[in-house]
Amino acid sequence: MATLVIGNGEPINNRRACAACRHQRKKCHEDCLFAPHFPADKAEEYKAVHCVFDMSLMAKMFMGLNEYQREEAVKSIIWEAMLWQKDPVHGPLGQYKELEREYESLQEEFHQLGALLLKQWNIGTSSGNPSDAGIL
Repeated sequence: MATLVIGNGEPINNRRACAACRHQRKKCHEDCLFAPHFPADKAEEYKAVHCVFDMSLMAKMFMGLNEYQREEAVKSIIWEAMLWQKDPVHGPLGQYKELEREYESLQEEFHQLGALLLKQWNIGTSSGNPSDAGIL
């Protein structure tokens, strides 16, 4: 059987209890599902996840995933939990809406600049062709 390692490359049997086991004040066993994803130095991330998600349901979900899928799920869960911690009312939706507003603002600015360039091209040449004005 291969030796399991945590994020810093340290073998699991030579480590401190993971953040999940430490939070529950229990011994962290070699087969702990949370140890690779929530080592002792990631206690704040674990606390955020613990406040938002039921850990027993997460454990059941982890059982059905391969290691890569589990790692991606943990990244997503941590991201969502941190956003809920940052914005308890809107959570990830608040972040999405903020990015959507920023995108729309940038898109509007892009169209305004395009219109301004077109106007400048039309002023610089009577034909309206940008290449006649030496721009292109």
